Amino acid sequence: MKLRLHTQSSVYETEINKITFGQCEDILDAIDIDNMEFKNSDELEKCIKSTLKERISKIHPVITSIFCIPDEEFASLKIDELVEVLTFITSYALNELSQCASNSNAKKGGNIASLYQILFDLQITLCDKFKGLNPFILRHETMQEVFLLMKRLNSAQTQSNEPIQCLNGDVIRRPATDDSWF
Repeated sequence: MKLRLHTQSSVYETEINKITFGQCEDILDAIDIDNMEFKNSDELEKCIKSTLKERISKIHPVITSIFCIPDEEFASLKIDELVEVLTFITSYALNELSQCASNSNAKKGGNIASLYQILFDLQITLCDKFKGLNPFILRHETMQEVFLLMKRLNSAQTQSNEPIQCLNGDVIRRPATDDSWF
């Protein structure tokens, strides 16, 4: 999945899976993640916006290294786009770190994944499968709706191809083949 930043003269992009652990760590340090409290992407974005002005000197070198943006081009980045990219990379980094912790806990007998982790994984999967999707328009609430729809689809699977009437009035039709659910 590609992340893009636009300047007045160019578009810079990187793939999320090419961002190194060290760069993720640098982003978390640059935005001062330890002093932020948030529950979802929207709250994280607000926290990043509020600290951007005082932390820009630390954010600048990390973003220029990740996207290979020349220093003179950094000043022409769009603030909203920069905040969205920082939010996404931070969510990605926190998700990866929590998966490492989950894998460590699973070895010890625990196996708990938060809804936030599941939704973020789903967001990555959707953007990888549907290349035209912009990861920044898939907000937390939208992802919950997608998650609930998938849950309803999974519970609606039957042996027949008859449409299923849900309690809320929605009609779910089974695809022609089982592999086209997702």
